[in-house]
Amino acid sequence: MATARNKRLIVTICAFSVWAASPAFAEYPKFIEDIIEKIEDSAIGVEPPTIFDLSGQVPEVSGAAYSKATKMLWTLPDSGNPALLGRTDLETFETRTFNVTGAENEDWEAILLDRERKLWVLDVGDNNSVRNHVSLYRVDPERANGDNLPVIQQVNVLYPEGPMNVEAGAILNNRIYLFEKTLTHKPKIVSVDISFAVTNPSDIPPMRVARSEGELPMLAGPITDASLSPTGSLYLLTYAGVYEVPYWWSKRDRYVETIRLLFWGQIETLVALSDDHFLIGRESGKFFLLKR
Repeated sequence: MATARNKRLIVTICAFSVWAASPAFAEYPKFIEDIIEKIEDSAIGVEPPTIFDLSGQVPEVSGAAYSKATKMLWTLPDSGNPALLGRTDLETFETRTFNVTGAENEDWEAILLDRERKLWVLDVGDNNSVRNHVSLYRVDPERANGDNLPVIQQVNVLYPEGPMNVEAGAILNNRIYLFEKTLTHKPKIVSVDISFAVTNPSDIPPMRVARSEGELPMLAGPITDASLSPTGSLYLLTYAGVYEVPYWWSKRDRYVETIRLLFWGQIETLVALSDDHFLIGRESGKFFLLKR
């Protein structure tokens, strides 16, 4: 008889077999391979050694996405900074920044990589929960013109129950899932259909009403980032630690497993390199490697 964990693995494998077969899930960068077996567990509240630092290159890092196909880490800055993206080669540690043309950084909080290796910039931060709508911008790294990256698609979003603060998202098929950042109630999940995104920048971007996807259980700390592993498992980051959400696409079976409690302060970015190894970043630009 299949166990609950085996059932979850079967569902995950079926749902994400196309992703797993993609060359986007190649081996780690060499520097991670060199240290991955050497890292030691850090005590709760004790920050591990920094493995690389983007401070002075990308201001106030609030989101990150990693392409295993190119071994590039894409990062973005928080509100109050220019509309730019950082691209760091994790083999050479060379970082280059690009101006995102056709977008404003009202409060950028997350960046996602889709199946076609395009990037989605999520302008979804709303600390005071007052924004009339939020915006999702799509850019193609292959269309860089010098130091400029033009927006190729845009979707504006209304939430079904009014404004809320969001710093984390995940993409599955033609929907982007957004996870509320809150400490006062169970975090809401909504999803947005991105198949109707505008492809002509001169057009008026469509306004979409997000679909309610239920709630998450209360977590220790507000959600600051999310990441899908190569197998399709969803991981959430809070200031307290890292959590896995089995059956995250199912309202009925959703629950949360604590992976590690950290309490490292203002940690803002999470990249699930696998189901066992995670890149975690501070707003300052420091990144750490966490072993499950």
